Amino acid sequence: MRSTRTVPGRPVNGGAGTVQKIRDLIIETLDQSDTIDLQQAGRELDHIAELIGLLALGGHLRENGLVLVSDGLHLTILVPVGEAALSTSEDVRLPRLAQAAASWLLYLPATDGLAAAIAETVEACVHISNESPPNEAPDGPRQGSASNIDLTRLANVRAS
Repeated sequence: MRSTRTVPGRPVNGGAGTVQKIRDLIIETLDQSDTIDLQQAGRELDHIAELIGLLALGGHLRENGLVLVSDGLHLTILVPVGEAALSTSEDVRLPRLAQAAASWLLYLPATDGLAAAIAETVEACVHISNESPPNEAPDGPRQGSASNIDLTRLANVRAS
């Protein structure tokens, strides 16, 4: 499911407020899953909080926002600033995430001025990427598939 949410930046929300609203939206979205480790997600988002603030307040998230991808979800988070922030309604409704979603990845947009800082910061985070996000969300959590292994032959091999 492709969704877009908007968190107005300055002057509507200050730097810390903007970052907190983005963090809350991501954590609350991931919290819908029964399998995603929210403590790890929180640590990674805290690690990149300053970078999110720089991207948001610098206007880098106006058109190419943060993209959260999980099983069945492709969420773009945009942050308009200046006059655009004044004329934009905040939309932080939770997008729907599969309860069985097992993975997630947050893509930061490429920006010339912060490219080195982004690359260095994302190296420490398993679920944060500076690559281009996919155009669509993965289909959803993968279910086990039927196996072609002959279990009786395997049992016979173990017995010998």
